[in-house]
Amino acid sequence: MKISILEEFTRFGGGQTVFGYIFGALTENGYSPEVVTDRHHRYLPDYVSKESILGTSLNDPDWSKPISVFPALVKLKRELRKIVPEGASINNHPNVFLYNATINFAHEIFGFMAHNPSLLDRPALMFLKKTGIFSIYKGGNFLVQGKFTKRQTIETMKSLGVFDLKIDTIDLPVVMPDSVRLESKVKSVLTFGRISPDKTLENTLQVARSIPDVKFTLAGKVDPKDKKYADMLSKEAPENVSVVVNPDTELKDLLFRKNKVYFHTKKNENYGISVAEAVSYGCYPIVPVEGGAFEDVLQGGKIGAGYASEE
Repeated sequence: MKISILEEFTRFGGGQTVFGYIFGALTENGYSPEVVTDRHHRYLPDYVSKESILGTSLNDPDWSKPISVFPALVKLKRELRKIVPEGASINNHPNVFLYNATINFAHEIFGFMAHNPSLLDRPALMFLKKTGIFSIYKGGNFLVQGKFTKRQTIETMKSLGVFDLKIDTIDLPVVMPDSVRLESKVKSVLTFGRISPDKTLENTLQVARSIPDVKFTLAGKVDPKDKKYADMLSKEAPENVSVVVNPDTELKDLLFRKNKVYFHTKKNENYGISVAEAVSYGCYPIVPVEGGAFEDVLQGGKIGAGYASEE
C-alpha cells in the first residue's frame, strides 16, 4: 500500500528526525512510502529512493510581505493536486505544504510566523485570517508532540481563523541506545541540536564561563545560512567549551554516552527531541521551565531539572 509523506528538507531538525521514524515504521510494516518534497531539499536522506519534487512551497514567498504569498500558494495547490495521489497521506510540515492530509503532524507554531515577527502584529494576522487561506485545515486531523505544542497549535490556528481541529497528543518515541554504561559517564555537559540563532546557544557559553572547571561540548548540524553564527560561537567559546560542527551519527552516539549532564537552551521550544534522546542515554537533563521540553519530556520536573534563568 502506498502512502504519501509530505516533508521539507531545507534543514535537518526535530521534524526531520520524526520523518525518519515515520518512514522507517511504515517500511518495516510493509507500506511503500513515497516522499513529496519541494525544490529546497538539501538534506534529503540517502535512504529516500522515491520522491516527487514540487516546484514551490511555502518556503518560497517572502512572509514579511504577506501579499507575496498568493502566487506561490496558487502554484503549490495546483502542483499538489497533480502529485499527491488519492489515498492515505501524512503531512509532516503543514506550515510548509498547505495540504490537509489524512494526518497532519504539527511540530511547532507555524514557522513562518515564528521567524517573521512582523506577522505577529495584529494587522498582519487579520490580513492572513481574512484571506482564509488556512481554512483548508478546518476539521483536519492533527498529531502534536505533547500538551505544550497542542496549546500552541490551537492558539495559532485560531488566530488564523481555523477552528474545529481534531488534535491528538503523542509522546514522541526515540530509539533506545544499547548498553549505555552510566558508571562510565564523565562529569561534563552536552548541548546538542541544530546550531542556529533561534536556539540561543550562546547561553551555553554564558553558563560555561561561570563554572570554568567543568567541560562543555556544544554540538550539532549547521545550515549554510547559519555558518556565521557557528563561527561566532567557536570564536567566543571559553577554554572549557568544545564546539563540534556537523557530527556524524557515530560521534553523536559517543557524545551522548560520554556526558553526564545535558543542558538545553531554547525557551518555549515545543518539544525538544534532543532532550528525549538525552534522557534515553541516561543523561541528567537541565532545561528551561518555559516550553514543552520541561512540561512534556521532563513531566513538569519529575525527571531532571528546570531553570528560569541562566544565572
